[in-house]
Amino acid sequence: MDTEVMRHRRQRAVEERLLVHSLAHLNPLALGTALGAVLGAGLFLATAVLLARAALLPPPTGEVGPLLGLLSHYFPGYAVTWPGSLLGAVYGFLVGMVLGLAVAGLVNLNSYLYVRRLNRSRARPTAAR
Repeated sequence: MDTEVMRHRRQRAVEERLLVHSLAHLNPLALGTALGAVLGAGLFLATAVLLARAALLPPPTGEVGPLLGLLSHYFPGYAVTWPGSLLGAVYGFLVGMVLGLAVAGLVNLNSYLYVRRLNRSRARPTAAR
């Protein structure tokens, strides 16, 4: 009986270590910075590609990137221009940062609540389950 209890304790300790490693916490600042860099660079490159293409092949209407220009409704001051591409990079970084912080926070909260629920269910006596 004594060896059975020890084996059960060792198995539980191994399970807890596996659970902790599988539910590693996300660093909100790192995820926000990474997502911000990707979105900022993406918006800058999208604007730059449209401007470079318009320089080589001017559009018949004279308006460069009308669809991308609609972002000016959400990002004040943004336009499909070279200064606008820099402003778009800043806006993209800020949006990515906020999204990264929110996603990491939600994932970490979900992991915390899940582990807490597992610990509560393990603390209950076997007959109560």
